[in-house]
Parts: sequence; structure tokens; C-alpha cells
Amino acid sequence: MIGLDDKFYIHSNREEGLGRYDLALEPKSKSGIGYIFEFKVAVSSSERDFEQAGAEALAQIDKKIYETGLRERGVEKIIKIGMVFASKMLKLYVK
Repeated sequence: MIGLDDKFYIHSNREEGLGRYDLALEPKSKSGIGYIFEFKVAVSSSERDFEQAGAEALAQIDKKIYETGLRERGVEKIIKIGMVFASKMLKLYVK
């Protein structure tokens, strides 16, 4: 994240919408793309458990309206990312 601070404001665990997201990257240029991350730990490293946790992460971002603050500050393009961990494995789910 340190290398991104010239192009993004980095927010962690900030209250937005109806809850607190895990991480958000707000572009310093409002014409840029914003990113909202929600982290989840899968029950096991099976594909099914990863898929379930990824779906939960993306649903949480939508349900709790985490993009509210970015939109209020003029960011129009937002990518939502569910980061799912299990053991030494990581998978990203993008919306």
C-alpha cells in the first residue's frame, strides 16, 4: 500500500454507509477508479468455501452500502473486491 499513496488516499476500517469496510483506495483524481475491499477467511481451502466467502464479501459491500462516502466525494467508478484467505491461499472476487 505504501507505493500507492501518490495516487490514492488509503482508508482502513472507516465507517461508511451502514458499517465499516476493511480497506478502501480513494483516487486522488476523482476521474480515477476507487476500490473497496472486504476480507474474509474461508472455512477450508475448498473451492466451494472460497466461493461462498467471496460471495459473502461482495454481498456485504453492497448490503452495507460501503461506497457511499466515495460517491459523496465524487468518485464515480468503484470496483468492489472480496479478498478470501485460507491457509496460504488467497483468491479475489471482483464486482
